[in-house]
Amino acid sequence: MRGTMEHAGSLGLTKMIFKSDSQQLVTAIGRGSSFLDLHGIVSDIKLMVDWMESVSFRLLHNFFLRMV
Repeated sequence: MRGTMEHAGSLGLTKMIFKSDSQQLVTAIGRGSSFLDLHGIVSDIKLMVDWMESVSFRLLHNFFLRMV
């Protein structure tokens, strides 16, 4: 997700919806908390969110992953 956000920034995109299959990651970002193994990722994402006009993070449920 970090790389995707960096790429979006390089393209000048400021309104994004990010979807992840990691409930831990989406929860940590949404609540502003951080699990130890995700601390660096969450910190980086929070810094990048500051320059975005609109951003949301959503959980991509495994049901949809099986359909792909």
